[in-house]
Amino acid sequence: MSQAIGDLRDRIAAARQDPLLLRNAAIILLVAAAMVVGFAQIHIPGGGDDWQAFCDAARRMVGLDPGPMYGPSLVPGHYYFFNPPWVAIVLLPILLLPHQWSWAIGCTLTVFLAVLLLRRWLPKPGLLKVVLLLLSPPMIYIFLHGLMDVIVMAGVFLPVECWWLVALAKPQDAIGLALGVPVSKWLRAALVTGAVVLLTLLLVGNWVAGIHSQPNGFMAVVDYNFWQGLWPYNVPVGVALLAMGFARKDERFLISSSPFLSPYITMSNLAGPWLAALTALTDWQAGLVFAAWWGVVIYRMLSGILY
Repeated sequence: MSQAIGDLRDRIAAARQDPLLLRNAAIILLVAAAMVVGFAQIHIPGGGDDWQAFCDAARRMVGLDPGPMYGPSLVPGHYYFFNPPWVAIVLLPILLLPHQWSWAIGCTLTVFLAVLLLRRWLPKPGLLKVVLLLLSPPMIYIFLHGLMDVIVMAGVFLPVECWWLVALAKPQDAIGLALGVPVSKWLRAALVTGAVVLLTLLLVGNWVAGIHSQPNGFMAVVDYNFWQGLWPYNVPVGVALLAMGFARKDERFLISSSPFLSPYITMSNLAGPWLAALTALTDWQAGLVFAAWWGVVIYRMLSGILY
């Protein structure tokens, strides 16, 4: 891990000496600022409800709002916080902002990280695949509700010693990463994970009991849980993807296996498999899958209205 940190320092130092990189960084910051402002102007009734739960948890954690960190949302009808506290700690400066601006920054961060993940696995994806990624059903679902799936998956950029923490942040998106940590890294991963878990227990109390005390009746609702009625028959698919990830040392398969190894997923958790699929499909194949996917979504919406 120390070597990775050293490499990062060297790259930052080199970037400071490169005017082209500085210019590109300035352009990216301007684009990001414009996106934040644009997202902030979008007001959807009930939108960003999951993000509101993250904001509530962060404010309670630092004492700005009353009540336990793992309690019901302060906004009626919104959700509970089901993630470990380090998820809120890492995003604390963003989560403490007013909700609309906080959600807008979260959406912008999701866009950039999604594109970075695609480029990590496919260095030259082309504009079409970027569009098919950002306008796919999982990404639209993430934007509407303010979900952290892509932010969690971006934990793949961290040293492998941190992957257990990433997996614990949201297993539906990253449990495959935890299982993909090389045996030679297990001791370091255990030390890093143990240190963070212990520190957060000291800072916020018994958050493990807090998570288990949250109501989770939504897991039994078919409209929320894609695997309702199918679990555990989806697990062999996850095992197959995990095996391919091991054999090929390919993190795409590790991430793609995660939702299939979980007893509960929603549309947002399919962002990982879709990212991986885009790296293997041609443009016309990706477009065909994209069209079929939206066709299924529209059919489901219409069937709920008409029948």
